[in-house]
Amino acid sequence: MSENSNTEKLGIRARAKALKQHPVPHLSITDLGLRWGCSRSTVERHRFRFSLTTAGHKDAHPEYNLLDILRIEGVADPEGQWIVGTDVDREILSAPLLTINDLVQLDPKTKRRSSETFRARARAAARTQGHGYIARDRESIRLGHAWLFRPTEADLPYLHTIKLSGRGKI
Repeated sequence: MSENSNTEKLGIRARAKALKQHPVPHLSITDLGLRWGCSRSTVERHRFRFSLTTAGHKDAHPEYNLLDILRIEGVADPEGQWIVGTDVDREILSAPLLTINDLVQLDPKTKRRSSETFRARARAAARTQGHGYIARDRESIRLGHAWLFRPTEADLPYLHTIKLSGRGKI
């Protein structure tokens, strides 16, 4: 763990108790495809690329711990954020990531912008901040060839209206 980790402030028992109160969801390959907005084969490619191991039973369908997924997505100290965070923070962490098209649906004023504008801002933030960077108050990651953006608290009420309910568990 890093020295500035939120979970270092808590003892092992306190962490276990907090994780019991707020269990971490497990995601199937289908859930990951919906979360990242990609196909099953792309999920498999990322799974092998990041050496993602299953968290479920050996004989059951593979399931992956959300904390491992958040590490892949570049979230700093996902366990600490899950334990110490509020219910809204946990909802944001477990919500599906947004594509550029989703961002345009959330804010109609951005329809005039080219999708390259979003990518350029994310690339500029990546050069200055590294993985899991923030572009215009929105955390963004590059997964494969796609740029994905973490929803904000203001986006949560609108996720269903932009038809994301079919893309993952909200």
